Amino acid sequence: MKPSRVYISIVILWITVLSGCAEEQSSKPPIALEGIRVGDLMPTVGQEPLAVISFLMTTYLVDEQGTLMVQACLDDLSAQPIRFRAEEAFEKNGLFAAMGIGLQIHPLVECFRRPGIRQWGQGRLAMNPGYELSFGDVSVLGSQEITSFEADGSDTKAVLANGRLGWSLSARPDSAVPGRIAAMFEPVFTPWAVEQWSKLDDLSRKMTHRFEAGRFGALLRAGDFIVLGPRHAAIDEFTDLERLLFVQPEEPDTFRIYVILCVDAELG
Repeated sequence: MKPSRVYISIVILWITVLSGCAEEQSSKPPIALEGIRVGDLMPTVGQEPLAVISFLMTTYLVDEQGTLMVQACLDDLSAQPIRFRAEEAFEKNGLFAAMGIGLQIHPLVECFRRPGIRQWGQGRLAMNPGYELSFGDVSVLGSQEITSFEADGSDTKAVLANGRLGWSLSARPDSAVPGRIAAMFEPVFTPWAVEQWSKLDDLSRKMTHRFEAGRFGALLRAGDFIVLGPRHAAIDEFTDLERLLFVQPEEPDTFRIYVILCVDAELG
């Protein structure tokens, strides 16, 4: 079987396996896709069509009963292929990321069907190379001071006010290997005022807070996936950043885990 057919089979298997879980949650709204407009995907007359990179993201909610189970579910995945901006600071901030390849998705999904873990939502993330797309956004109302760790290990305080905190995802073709993409993830806080501005300038960049110590990247083919979530098992042990990024606002006794599958790495 050709490699491309293997990747397609993996993606079909992933969607089929998840369909049973999704039936019970059909009333959930789809995950909003931000940072991309229809016009961004439509070429003007005479231009070559822009490449579109696609991911399938599934969000799971974990309660107290499922915390230890989640750790067991992730035992076969590895953080070794991931390139961290600052791995030690990433861990000190309470963040966890691991990568899976191909058919590893099947046992992970089966494991996530156990008590204490439930699928909460699923949606497609699609973007052109060079664009950023946000997911997992939470609203920060008023002013909130949080402590986080920098790449050099020092702790720093940041004031987040009236905006949204979430993960930024960008992707581009890997120039070294055809059919492979380089994906980059980073926690970013964006004030609502900045979102209303038509273009970025020095002031908007200063107001936007990027948690660079939380940045990481990975080289992915179709069928590869990233699991992203909190590092601690107990919510009362979460760091400030960990709590904001993963605790479910409507259910403060649960936290979110994201499984982000690379669906299409065929970039022409």
